[in-house]
Amino acid sequence: MHSGTTQTLFIIRHNTTLEFSCPSGVKFASIDNVPGWMSTSLLKQNAGFKLGFWCIEELDGQHVFSIMHNAEMNLIDIDYFARVVMRLVNECDNFEGSVSRALAQLH
Repeated sequence: MHSGTTQTLFIIRHNTTLEFSCPSGVKFASIDNVPGWMSTSLLKQNAGFKLGFWCIEELDGQHVFSIMHNAEMNLIDIDYFARVVMRLVNECDNFEGSVSRALAQLH
């Protein structure tokens, strides 16, 4: 990524649907530790998205902010696939950068 970080995107097949998932590095040991303001901000962003949505996934015992997109396989062509992948990894990278900048200002 332009930020110098690496983003991982998972593609999981559920019957005729593909789930694209890009987990961020923003994770919490307990769901109770997830800041409400952060969740609210991402939910507000969801309302303006045509591709992708923010969610909290449980991965390896951690609660992780991830950006996902679900699509029926028969609707996906190479252009749509590329748009989804680029959108998710770029949004995830932007989110991580925002969190990093906010944390740097606290110190």
